[in-house]
Amino acid sequence: MKRIQTDDLGAWARRHSSAYARIGDDIADGARRSIPAMLRAAIAEAPKHTGALRRSLSIRDRRVGDKVELAIHSDDPAAGMQQDGGLLRGRPLMSVPIGVERRYWDSTGTRREARDIPGLFEIRARDGRRFLATRVGRQLVLRFARRRYVRQDGQGWATRAVEAAGPDLTSSVRASIVRSMLATDRIAP
Repeated sequence: MKRIQTDDLGAWARRHSSAYARIGDDIADGARRSIPAMLRAAIAEAPKHTGALRRSLSIRDRRVGDKVELAIHSDDPAAGMQQDGGLLRGRPLMSVPIGVERRYWDSTGTRREARDIPGLFEIRARDGRRFLATRVGRQLVLRFARRRYVRQDGQGWATRAVEAAGPDLTSSVRASIVRSMLATDRIAP
């Protein structure tokens, strides 16, 4: 028995019967019905610290011949970096939260910008590293490290989202095909 790939079902249907000619459209409809599940999975897997990224997520669908392509899309420039990783460069320096600010970011998912914190000033360590700090009484509290670049590891969130949505996509497409075949009266229910 030869296995039929999803991409080839439309062509297979047209070759075998005019009654099955709409099966390619039914596959596309089934794939489109799974878009909400795929979007929910993408939002669930997206990094928690990037609310802007989560809000910018959408699913784009495109039909090319007999193929239906679904893609997770984001207008946020950080989306690709969060997925695959890479080198972030400051202009000329970037402020990376450390200490108190990092714990606040981790616990609330909200990052405060350095410019929004009153009383922040820059200090330079003996080894040349730069920090942004505030004074609390007589103590210095380091809040941000100043860096020229930061290497970020990719988190693979979009890949995990596609894997999580896979079963919904498969069942939705399968249900559409079965409905189409039952409608042609070629298969007994």
